[in-house]
Amino acid sequence: MSDLADRFKGIPGIPDGVLNAIADENVRTVLRAIADGWNVRNGVSGNGDNAFITKKDVENLRIGSGGSAQTLKSLLQTVSNDQSGNSGGGTSIKPGDIDGILSDLQTQIINSAVFRDLGERVDYIDKPGGIFDQIGQIEVVANNDRQSRIDGDTALQTNIDNLGVRVDNSETAIQSETTQRVNADNAITEHVNTQYASVNENIGLIQTQQTTTANNVAALSTKTDTMQSTINGHTASIAAESTARADADGKLFSQYTLKLDVNGLISGFGLSSSDSSSDFLIRADRFSIVSPTYNKNSPNAQKIRIPFIVLTTPQVINGRTVQPGVYIESAAIKDGTIDTAKIGVAAVDTLTIKGNAVTVPVGGSGYGYAPAAYLYMGQPGKILVLAMANWISPPGEAAASGYLKTLCDGIYGPEVGISMADQFSGSAVAIGGYDVGAGTHSISFQYSISGGARNLGATGLFAIGLQR
Repeated sequence: MSDLADRFKGIPGIPDGVLNAIADENVRTVLRAIADGWNVRNGVSGNGDNAFITKKDVENLRIGSGGSAQTLKSLLQTVSNDQSGNSGGGTSIKPGDIDGILSDLQTQIINSAVFRDLGERVDYIDKPGGIFDQIGQIEVVANNDRQSRIDGDTALQTNIDNLGVRVDNSETAIQSETTQRVNADNAITEHVNTQYASVNENIGLIQTQQTTTANNVAALSTKTDTMQSTINGHTASIAAESTARADADGKLFSQYTLKLDVNGLISGFGLSSSDSSSDFLIRADRFSIVSPTYNKNSPNAQKIRIPFIVLTTPQVINGRTVQPGVYIESAAIKDGTIDTAKIGVAAVDTLTIKGNAVTVPVGGSGYGYAPAAYLYMGQPGKILVLAMANWISPPGEAAASGYLKTLCDGIYGPEVGISMADQFSGSAVAIGGYDVGAGTHSISFQYSISGGARNLGATGLFAIGLQR
């Protein structure tokens, strides 16, 4: 028998020992046919042409020969790393990937069992019938009904306890009902306890329902606690539901949900776990985390902040519409990936911008001379240069005129003229834009003054590169 066949001995969820122990001949015949089909597909029987190949078999398929051979999984990981520029074992998230990742995560959550269950309304509870005879204006009931019977290979037992009081259209009662049913292949116990109080059509109910069941291929336990209040046709409900399931093939699953249903508006949270993954989901318009020591009546109440708030729907707060999002008072983040950022004030220790897409500005200042600077561009783009100069007139000097213009790699920008009357000083500002290639570029300015003498005073130079 092949290694592939060895790995698949036994049918998922239907071990051979369990299959042979099934007492019902019809059930055993159907499951045996299924088992035979699985044996063919798993390569345990037949010539193997119709056998499954697992994901693990494909990943372990070796490509190449000799010492250079590697598994398909390893080869695909190498290709993925090369495409992402990642030489490590993990996969980094780029800002442009965030939108797609969010879409994939949202799809997974929407398709999960806990999301589906949290979106379903709480089942409406009807008050138990048959407790009161509805004879006369006042009635008091306390009774027990217990029945047991055997029908073929099935044994059944029920027990119902009733306790109630009624006066006209007002009544209250407690009913406890237990059902047990067992045969060779199945065992089930269900217990339902309901209490209610009603006046006319207004009613409040509390119900606990517990079910345990087991058969040759699975075991299941469920418990539901429900509270419900109805007045004038409007209903508010709370339901806590717990489920634990174990299958014979080793698959395990458990789930807990707490739902609040007010006339169809459902909120709550749910936690589910399997043997391979887990989910925790909150369904609410607003979710926040607050300190357990907070007390709005304490002297320091106004100083206590709520550090984390999530809005899932738009809300109007103090006349302003606040959009859905995560609102954080303060955060310490070791590694963050951001697609689009709007920042009011930023304090940055080290700024690294991919490809120098926005350069750090350069410049200089002086007195009596034209400063120079050098600006590096990682890729082609545009450089904006701002030059400033001031000229001082000695006493008694005649009028003077001149110009100021920026300079980048020996190329002049537009001239800015200046005119100074007798004995007057003056200043000018010139701006130039240059399309440049990648590399280091020299930045400066040039000026000229004619007529009366003028001395160059304070000067300044500023340049920034734009690469997108």
